[in-house]
Amino acid sequence: WKSTGSNTDLSKLGSTFKYVASMAGTLGFSMEDLALASGLLANAGVKAQKAGTGLRAMLNHMSSNQKAKAAMEELGLSLYDETGAARSLRDVMTDLRAAFAGLTEEERTQTAYLLAGTSGMNAVLAIAGATEDAFTSLASAIDASSGLATRTASKMIDNLQGDLTLLDSALGTTKILLAGTAETIGRGAVRKLTELLQQFNALG
Repeated sequence: WKSTGSNTDLSKLGSTFKYVASMAGTLGFSMEDLALASGLLANAGVKAQKAGTGLRAMLNHMSSNQKAKAAMEELGLSLYDETGAARSLRDVMTDLRAAFAGLTEEERTQTAYLLAGTSGMNAVLAIAGATEDAFTSLASAIDASSGLATRTASKMIDNLQGDLTLLDSALGTTKILLAGTAETIGRGAVRKLTELLQQFNALG
């Protein structure tokens, strides 16, 4: 995003969602929070498939890997609340950022590896390393998007069996590759997704 000297487009954003959407959907994460995580990675130069696979690996490790769980316990992090329900991704990212604030560079790298493995440590480091201004600016832009994420989530996540979906965006016609049979995202959802990206690009 331009506010932090980095750019992305709908095609790259869609590619990120393609690789992480199933895991995010299983955990019940909102589209807003997934867009925030994707944006933080894009600002760190991690985009498209690389961002999606990184986020997926991070979430897989944090939810099932025993070493990751031990590291999270030591840092006071948890994906789940006291009832066993998944917490919001934004809350998890906020706690992760706070936990990493007091670590040295060496400790950050080692801890990121423990939390997410080789494939996901880039996602952890990008989220933890984003400035507070970058985090809050991007979060505010997403929150101001008039409920785009809620209305679009079922289109982007529940239609993973779709194949090619065309997005006619402000940045030109882009294509998002989804797994399975071809289904078209509704024009209303496309326009709302476009509005969100335009708000991101207008920051700064």
